[in-house]
Parts: sequence; structure tokens; C-alpha cells
Amino acid sequence: MERLHGSAAQVFVRSLRAKERAGDSEDDRGAQVIARLFVSGALAALNRPEDSDRAISEALRRAEGSGSPMNIGAAVISTASNHLSRRAGPDFTTSNEIFDEGRL
Repeated sequence: MERLHGSAAQVFVRSLRAKERAGDSEDDRGAQVIARLFVSGALAALNRPEDSDRAISEALRRAEGSGSPMNIGAAVISTASNHLSRRAGPDFTTSNEIFDEGRL
């Protein structure tokens, strides 16, 4: 368990650094989306689902705002996967709803 927390903390720190470096070009907007996806995964691994959900919502919002199919696809797939890999157990209903919303 300690190893999991250490790994999640390292990913969290790397993600925050990536967010800080990201600017406002198209590539940077993609980096911002990816950084938030990493943050969300790290928070989920630390058993902080509410914080993870906030990070993933921000990633989805930014991905949709970018208009990039790659950003949107990455965010939707990561969001659905996030709900399937929760410590409390997989949330198939929410994961399916994410795809049903038609974001892809």
C-alpha cells in the first residue's frame, strides 16, 4: 500500500508540473488535458474520488473546449476507465453513462 501512495504522489507531482508548464497553444491545451487526467488517476489511487472527479471534469471541459477529437477521446476514455478502477469497486453504470452521453 505504501508503494501505491508513493507512486500516486510522484504522478501527482509530475502532473502538477506539466500543468504549470502548459501554455495556451493547441499542443499546450492537449498537455493541460493530459496533465489533469494524470492528476485524476493519482487522486483516485489515493482514494480521493471526489477530488479525482473534479480533476476529470476539468479535463473533459478543457478537451471539449479544445475541439480536438484526440483530446476529447482521451478524456472520455480516461474518465470511463477511472470509474472502472475505483478502490470501492468498478462503477459500470457511470462508466456506461459517460459513453452514452455521446462525447465521442
